[in-house]
Amino acid sequence: MEKVKIAFASLGCAKNQVDSEVMMGLLEQAGYQLTDNPSEAQVLVVNTCGFIDDAKEESIAQILEFAALKEEGRAHALVVTGCLSQRYPKELAEELPEVDCFLGVNEVPQIVQVVEGLLAGKKVQAQAAGSYLYTGQEPRRLITPPGTAIVKLAEGCNNCCTYCAIPSIRGPYRSRPLEQILSEAQRLAKEGARELLLVAQDTSFYGTDLYGKSQLPELLRQLDKISELVWIRPLYFYPTRITTELLEAIASTDKVCKYIDLPLQHASKKVLAQMGRGGTAEGLLEKIATIRAAIPNVTLRSTFIVGFPGEEDEDFQELMSFIEAAQLERVGVFPYSREDGTVAANLASQVPRELALERAEELMRLQRSISRRKNQQRVGSEVLVMSEGAGEEGGSIVRSEAEAPEVDGVIFLKEKLPAGHFATARITEAYDYDLAAHLV
Repeated sequence: MEKVKIAFASLGCAKNQVDSEVMMGLLEQAGYQLTDNPSEAQVLVVNTCGFIDDAKEESIAQILEFAALKEEGRAHALVVTGCLSQRYPKELAEELPEVDCFLGVNEVPQIVQVVEGLLAGKKVQAQAAGSYLYTGQEPRRLITPPGTAIVKLAEGCNNCCTYCAIPSIRGPYRSRPLEQILSEAQRLAKEGARELLLVAQDTSFYGTDLYGKSQLPELLRQLDKISELVWIRPLYFYPTRITTELLEAIASTDKVCKYIDLPLQHASKKVLAQMGRGGTAEGLLEKIATIRAAIPNVTLRSTFIVGFPGEEDEDFQELMSFIEAAQLERVGVFPYSREDGTVAANLASQVPRELALERAEELMRLQRSISRRKNQQRVGSEVLVMSEGAGEEGGSIVRSEAEAPEVDGVIFLKEKLPAGHFATARITEAYDYDLAAHLV
C-alpha cells in the first residue's frame, strides 16, 4: 500500500523549527512519507509563528495557500500548529473552518494521533497538554542545510519585556538537563552535524532554573570536546547576563564561534526602561568594549526596535548615535509591532507606523555604511568557510564563523564546494552585507 504523504510548512524562528523537525520525525517513524511538494500530499501541516504582525500575516497566508489545495481536493486534512494557534485558538477556529485541527506549542507529541484520527474521518480535537519540553530522544527529521543542526537548550522565557508575547505563548523558562543536551549533540555530530546552533529565548540564562546559575559556560566547554564538531554557535544572549566566565569560555574554546548575538533593542535609557529591560547607552557601550577586549576579532550582532511607544526624536537620535559609536558588524532593525496582551500595547504615545518605518529605514542606511566598511576591512583575509550549497555561475554560497545562517550576509565563493563541506577561502570583494571569495 502506498504511504500517506505529508507536507510541512515551518515558519518562524529556529526554536520553532526544532518543533517542526520533531513532528516530522514522529510522523516518519509512524510510517508516513514526507514530501516537499504540497500538491501531492494527503495531509498538510503549517507550523506557525505568532510573534509579530508580519509573522502572523505570513502564517495566515500559508494556511490559506494550503487550504486552497485542500479545497481543490488534493489533500484530505489540514493541521495548524505552533505559536499562532497557541495564541489565538478560538479566533482561528472561527475564521478558518477549513482547518481540521489546531495544535498549540505543547501538543507537539500529539501530531501522529491527530493525523491518524483525521485520516480515519474523525473529528479530532487535541488534548490540552502540560508544558512540553523537548528531550532529544524524539526522532527528528532535520531540515537545516547539510552539516548544520539546531539544539534547543530551553523552552519559554522569564524576561518580562513589555513588548513581547513569548512568555504568554511558550510559558516560563525551562532548561533541559546538561547531560541530555550533550548526549543529543554527540549523536548529531556522529550523524554528520559539523555546526551546532544553540538556541533558546535567552541562551545566557540556560541552566539557571535547574542548577542555580547559568551553565552555558560549562556546556560550551563540554561541547568543545566533541571531536566531529567544527563550529558551536550559541545565539540570543541577554545583555546583563554576559559574564566574565561566559566570555572566558567563548575565548578559550577552539570550536565556539567568536560571534556574539546580543539583542539590545534600544539605547535610550527612557525607552529601555519602558521596554522593561533597563540600561543606558553608556552601559551598553561599556559592555561591548568588554566583549571586544575579552574576545579578539569577535563579530557582534544585535537587533533594535524603533517606533516603540513614547520614542521621541531625541530617543531615536540617541539610538543613531549609539549605532555610530558601537560599530557593530551585524544589525537587524524592526519597526515596533503592537502585540495583544502585552504591557506595551496599552502604553500611551503609540508611534505612527509610517514614522516607525521611516526610522527603521534611516537606521539601516547608517548601518549599511558601517557594514560595508567592516566588510572592506576583511578583503585579503583568509577564513574557514562552510558551504550551504550551489550558488550562481558554478560557484557556491558559503559562510564563515562571522556569519550566522539566515540572519546575516553570505560569502559568494567562485568555486564549487559541496554543501556541508569546509575549506579555506580568501576574501576578494566586499559589498554592503555580503562578500566574495575564492578558494586558497
